[in-house]
Amino acid sequence: MGGPRNGGGGGRKRKRQFEKRFRRTKRRYSQGLRQKDVDQIQDDIIKIKRGTLKKEGHDIDKPGSGQFKCIICARYFINKNVLMIHKKTKKHKKMLKKVIRPQYTQKEADKCGGLGREETTDKQGGHSIVQRFTRQSNTTLMTMDQ
Repeated sequence: MGGPRNGGGGGRKRKRQFEKRFRRTKRRYSQGLRQKDVDQIQDDIIKIKRGTLKKEGHDIDKPGSGQFKCIICARYFINKNVLMIHKKTKKHKKMLKKVIRPQYTQKEADKCGGLGREETTDKQGGHSIVQRFTRQSNTTLMTMDQ
């Protein structure tokens, strides 16, 4: 009478689909599986170049006892063969492109947020003009010459 064949109901299937989506979302955002951000990976690479990154010992909780790590993706693998296969994948190559880009600095973040200074050269006089940007409201920016 109230089943899916007769044009009604179907609540059981709907509930299963909702639970499946909920589990998937929970898995994605659980803190235990959180991956490193791009700037943290870039910091690790800089430390490796300087020689200040500490070597990690054997860790039984990680795949392959933590011996085979892809530094670009911040992932561990079971053995060297799996690591080499991973380095040929599309995910690794995309992450490599992200990591190669220059790091954002606080100066850039302030500039994008409308704070800080911007130096421009005056075409007529040849001297530099420093403009300070301050926020007047959420939509408009006011410039003040110094």
